[in-house]
Amino acid sequence: MRKILALSLSVLSFSALAQNLALSPAIRSKILSEAQQLPVFFTTTEDGMAQLPKILEDQMIPFEHALSEKSPVKAGLRFMPVSRKNLQKTLSPLLQEGDIVLSFRSEWVGGGAYPSVQMGISHAGVIYKEGSTVANIDYPLNAEYVGKLDSKHYKETPLLHVIRPRDLSATQKKNLNDWAKLFVSKRASIYPAKVSFNGDYSAPRFNPNATEPLGFVKDIARHALGMSAPVQTVFCSEFAWVLLALKDCSPTSNKGDFQNSGIPRCVSPSFKPLPALGDFLQTQNDADQAGLADGPVLMLQKLELSGADLAKTITDIFVASGTSRMSQGHRDVANEFAPLFAPLENYYKAYNSGAMEILGLKQIFNAKMNANYSPTAYMVNTLLPETNDHRAMDYVATLVFID
Repeated sequence: MRKILALSLSVLSFSALAQNLALSPAIRSKILSEAQQLPVFFTTTEDGMAQLPKILEDQMIPFEHALSEKSPVKAGLRFMPVSRKNLQKTLSPLLQEGDIVLSFRSEWVGGGAYPSVQMGISHAGVIYKEGSTVANIDYPLNAEYVGKLDSKHYKETPLLHVIRPRDLSATQKKNLNDWAKLFVSKRASIYPAKVSFNGDYSAPRFNPNATEPLGFVKDIARHALGMSAPVQTVFCSEFAWVLLALKDCSPTSNKGDFQNSGIPRCVSPSFKPLPALGDFLQTQNDADQAGLADGPVLMLQKLELSGADLAKTITDIFVASGTSRMSQGHRDVANEFAPLFAPLENYYKAYNSGAMEILGLKQIFNAKMNANYSPTAYMVNTLLPETNDHRAMDYVATLVFID
């Protein structure tokens, strides 16, 4: 069972911190009207959502997708309207150390296969706190991204999904906070000379065939600790994955472990890198993973869509009906994998048929794509059952900046 978050806030104290924008009829109407345009594969399911105290739920606008009406499982999002003028007062009670913030692009709707498979998600950052002040650390480790959710990137991003690692202890939160502050304090010497930004989201540093697959995690930590290490390169969600892998390591008491040979015992990834297509769709076995490209079809399976609803939704995933504003890095990856999208559509249509052709498609995809932890991986993880061995994340809310 998920633990209900222990937040000692009274209704009076919370209302004193921030105006409840969710009660505004105009804001509520606008958010829900725009949400109606979202495809179901840009949402999550109710069993992927963290349990929150009522005091926080009351700050949110629940949205249930229309396809939920015919389904045993409800799909949707929890929108939390936020004014940048009261950013800290509003978000400090909600956000926790180690939370992942995913840049959510509603403008990607109708953009075709790539943005659909990404579930509209383009970027990942990590939350830490400076006292009671909410701050974020991202890659690139520069002023465009790093700040207090007030840097250029976040000022230009009106929607953020909040994803929470499950059951982090107070010690783990402190470790993550200490690592984040250390990286930020050393960022001038770390970025880009020692750890540069990797714009190729299809080329993660994790290599399961390497002598030490987690060696790059150790090296990146060593750079933060002021130790010599090979130069590394990471993309945004990869850096988030690295930070979470350090949750059991203290940058002070475990510093010596990073000076020794081998991988420190405290290094422990929150979840395994995902294959392109996982086995869970077919097996429903809690020992099996979902894949990076499984998000939309996993939604279809959970909602038990059939007939015209299923056919239309699959068409919506793969047919571009509008323009999609993506960064150059995402466009490059989309172009690289464009030849695979027609086979992927066939896979979506018959993933559970048991046909050898379908199994062959899975093998082809997994051979062409390295196991990875793209920004979408964090949302896909919330779609796994609570009992799944790989479930490590819960969806908390979608922040909507109204100004």
